[in-house]
Amino acid sequence: MKFVILTVALVATVASAQMSGTGIGVIVGDPTGLSLKSWLSPKSAITVGAAWSFRHDGSLLLWADYTLHSFNITGSSSPRSLAFYYGIGGKVGFVDRNDNDNETVIGARVPLGLMLPIGDSPVAVFLEVVPTVDLSPDTDFGVNGGIGVHFFF
Repeated sequence: MKFVILTVALVATVASAQMSGTGIGVIVGDPTGLSLKSWLSPKSAITVGAAWSFRHDGSLLLWADYTLHSFNITGSSSPRSLAFYYGIGGKVGFVDRNDNDNETVIGARVPLGLMLPIGDSPVAVFLEVVPTVDLSPDTDFGVNGGIGVHFFF
């Protein structure tokens, strides 16, 4: 009986941690790589990532975003419903030019996305579009985006 109670408590803790814990996951698109999301409050989070971008002849992209989430876009205020998120962030890209002229690109990001928690599981899927502006060494505008999944613990 103690095992059953412990198991139920553990599952409930993991499931409820989805909007208050940390999640590790992947994003597929441009960039494609790993993502880590950590909730600061029930409606705000920090997301960091390391991924490969296909822009600029290929580059390693590191980013950090602060996002706010609105869970009432479908008429439900539940934190387990479809959420729209938006935010601001920064990025650093290590660009591998074909002519062996490598450079570091620094810029800003504006993530816009949808996140859907999957039932009572500790899994959430997301879709995002991220307008970007490179600030150094040259000014350039672009768009990142992809689909992904986070597993929260």
